[in-house]
Formats: sequence, structure tokens, C-alpha cells
Amino acid sequence: MSVDFCSHGRDRPLGFHHRIGRAVLDSLGLRKPKNEHREIARAAILAEAILAHDEGKTVSYSRRRQSYTGRQRYMGPAYTYANVISEIDVLGPAGLLEEQRAKSGSRDLQSTFCATPALVSVCSSSAYGDFSFQLHDPI
Repeated sequence: MSVDFCSHGRDRPLGFHHRIGRAVLDSLGLRKPKNEHREIARAAILAEAILAHDEGKTVSYSRRRQSYTGRQRYMGPAYTYANVISEIDVLGPAGLLEEQRAKSGSRDLQSTFCATPALVSVCSSSAYGDFSFQLHDPI
């Protein structure tokens, strides 16, 4: 993780309340997600990365399967271990996220990610005019 790009201060927890729009998703040149829930997860993860970037923070998330059990009621049906981890594992190598994984079994730290300059550049491009997020309430 680049020291000058991602903050080492307090992080922002991963939530599924915001999503980036389809036009931005389509412009990234990524392979279409496996299903609708993976697409929602991708849009939410990227939105959180941009929001955290604007606040000078990273986004924290868990790589423990148990952390996702029973959370769909509050976060929506796309908030599952398989969807979150799979999409982060696609977005990192694609150059859109920088990831810092916590050591397995660590109870003090969670893994974090942040937007890369490439993602920030795409989202701030004038081609999208006034960039905005869609707010989603799963309940």
C-alpha cells in the first residue's frame, strides 16, 4: 500500500448503503460480474472506496466468513462473504483498489482497501459530469 496515497488514520467500515452508477462501472473495462449480487457488491465497494478517499481514509472489511453471517437484513442480500471477497479480489489486480490484508487470526486489525489514483481519475472524469452516488437502504 502506498504510504502517501492511503491514510493510516481511522478507517471507514464497509457498508452497502452507496453504489456508483452503471456508466462508471461500464467504463472500467472489467469483465461482467457473475450475477446481480456480485454487481451490487462491486458498485458498493467502489463507492465506499471513493467516499473514503474523499475523507482521507481507508475502508475496513473482514476476510472472515463468520463476519458476514446474519448481516444481509441490514446490508442487503448482496452483502455476503463470497460476493465481497470475490469482488475485492477482482478490483485489486485490476488496479482500482490498494489492499492491506490483516494477518489471519488477528483480532485487533481488519483488512483495509483504498481507491487507487486510477479509480479516482475515472470517477472524477468530466465525462460523468456531476459524479454522484446512489443511496440504498436495504430495509
